[in-house]
Amino acid sequence: MSAATAERNTDRKDPGYKAYPVMASTRIYKGTLVVIDNAGYAKPAVNAASQRVVGVADAGANNTAGASGAINVIVREGIYRLAASSI
Repeated sequence: MSAATAERNTDRKDPGYKAYPVMASTRIYKGTLVVIDNAGYAKPAVNAASQRVVGVADAGANNTAGASGAINVIVREGIYRLAASSI
């Protein structure tokens, strides 16, 4: 194997960011787990079979006064170390 002699693009997998529409009357706090319900709206994590965890909120999202989908929450995908809880 020889040393590189030119620049190149190297593929990598970073934890991705994705925006999800937030459910009506919902507030999601930065750094908390975010789930998507069956209708495709984001909300704070709950212990329910119909919820799919999609990552951690990169910033807070306050949709307490809006309709479902009025705002988005930015979620960071990846693997996280979180404290155990009863939810």
